[in-house]
Amino acid sequence: MEEIVNRTKDTIKNYEKAVIYLDGCNEFGFDNLLESHRIAGTGAKESDLCENWSEAKLVLPGPNNEGGVRSLQKITRDSLTSAITEFQKLVETMQKL
Repeated sequence: MEEIVNRTKDTIKNYEKAVIYLDGCNEFGFDNLLESHRIAGTGAKESDLCENWSEAKLVLPGPNNEGGVRSLQKITRDSLTSAITEFQKLVETMQKL
């Protein structure tokens, strides 16, 4: 169990680094998207990210997003942040066992 807890903690650290990386992107290009997933270690396929990138270009601005690829940056960041929260809950649960 301790090994799983430690691997989950490592994943949390990687996701946090990826969020920090995304927050530091003044310009957001496809290479930034790839790098954020590499840092996090999500295992996302480049072809899938390429498809997401193409689709993001079609997103119109709205009340809670800038539209375009900036919306993909926000979605990626929000997904990583949400996963961090869930991984932290998982670690807490496993440590109680």
